[in-house]
Amino acid sequence: MKTAVHNLQQAIRAAAGMNENCPAAVPDVTACRFISQKIQMPQTENPYLYLVLDGALRLHTPSGMMDYMAGQYSVSQIDTPLSGTVLSFSQQEDFLAAAVEFSSGDVITTALELDNDLMEKIAGGKLQERTMLQSDASVVDAVWRLMSAAHETVPSDFLRKNRMREVIYQILCGSCGRQLLQSIANFSQAAVHQQKPAAERGAELLF
Repeated sequence: MKTAVHNLQQAIRAAAGMNENCPAAVPDVTACRFISQKIQMPQTENPYLYLVLDGALRLHTPSGMMDYMAGQYSVSQIDTPLSGTVLSFSQQEDFLAAAVEFSSGDVITTALELDNDLMEKIAGGKLQERTMLQSDASVVDAVWRLMSAAHETVPSDFLRKNRMREVIYQILCGSCGRQLLQSIANFSQAAVHQQKPAAERGAELLF
């Protein structure tokens, strides 16, 4: 994980200017670099992963304040951050993060393709804590592999999509997995009164 964090720090500094959220080389990934204490959170209706890479962050959410260090992440579908405040800057006097945006359909599709016993453990909150902590750490490695997709010898959207699914897989197996599934399923079931796309119909099978 440490190597992935270091590599991501370099990639974010190369992609973003000061005090901005800037599109990275890979679609759906935003490079976030700030030197001011108040930061702008991504503006999107889709869920996103917010991975802190250098410095420390406090998110202000409807349920209270939540603090994150480098290597830790928040999922917007769960935390619904209203704003962010930098608690400490890096040695380079900046704050770095990567935001990875995905759709509810992406989560549902990935969840439905999991092994039945794994899906049951996630949905039932039966994964061991050690397993979830290992998956949380693996999220960082998965994000780095996603970022690296643009620099492969033969880059392709196929490769990017599969690496995005790996990111979602690690989130689902991590400490936020069950909450993410529940929030996505609740959202999809509410939308079902208006329309029923195939991916959203699958959400009804999650619980």
